[in-house]
Amino acid sequence: MSKNLRVVVCDFCNYKCVGCFNEWFISKCSIFADTEKIINIVTAIDPIPQTIKITGGEPFLHKDICKIANTFSEISKTTITTNSTNLNKNLQYLNSSIDITISIKSLERLRFKNLCRVGDDEYNKFIQEVNLVKYYNNRNVYANIVISDDIYIDYHKELLCLIEKGFKKVRYIQKLGKIQKPAVYEENIHRIMDILKCQESIVNDDPTIYSCRYCSIILEYIIQFTEFEKNVREKFDFIWLYPNGVISQGYDFGVFKQDWQNE
Repeated sequence: MSKNLRVVVCDFCNYKCVGCFNEWFISKCSIFADTEKIINIVTAIDPIPQTIKITGGEPFLHKDICKIANTFSEISKTTITTNSTNLNKNLQYLNSSIDITISIKSLERLRFKNLCRVGDDEYNKFIQEVNLVKYYNNRNVYANIVISDDIYIDYHKELLCLIEKGFKKVRYIQKLGKIQKPAVYEENIHRIMDILKCQESIVNDDPTIYSCRYCSIILEYIIQFTEFEKNVREKFDFIWLYPNGVISQGYDFGVFKQDWQNE
């Protein structure tokens, strides 16, 4: 068993983001994990995973997300990855040890709407949630940012904005799948690396993550597992647990799609 377990509590999301891996899975209807079943599966895993990351779909759309997350947090270090939907109203019911990672497509209105395929109401709700991060003093809230491959981004300006909003870690993630504009993508990576290389690096044993300190926060550059040999992927990649109870290697997206369609 991998030291990292990723639990998909549902496949439904209120966003339809361009490039999201959720686009690759075809399901005839939305699947929400049975609460007791998924808890029983995770609590029975031996050896105990080092980390548990809860994802979806949008996990905060699962009616028992707090019960699930709190139970997992008593087993291993637990993180919830979210688009921020229903975040504030659920935080009071979550154990303070649970970290929150918000996937951020953009802070700019028009780009956010285009990338997430949503309207003004969803953007306004997103900004309201993000603006509350600075008040979560007893909890770690991180930002996930997939590196843009279509337009040039001023990542330094965006980073300063995220620091001001109270994020404690910002993670820049390589894009999976086809790159729209390779030159743009490479330039954006170069801009990020220019920020990272001037900072104090943080030593870790995971070759897929480069970490450093920047002002009061941590920056991470996430390298996709496909760039590494099979033995490295098996050691540092995720095992995925899906809402239907199926477990498979996270980097094998074909297995994920096949399992989903067999439901």
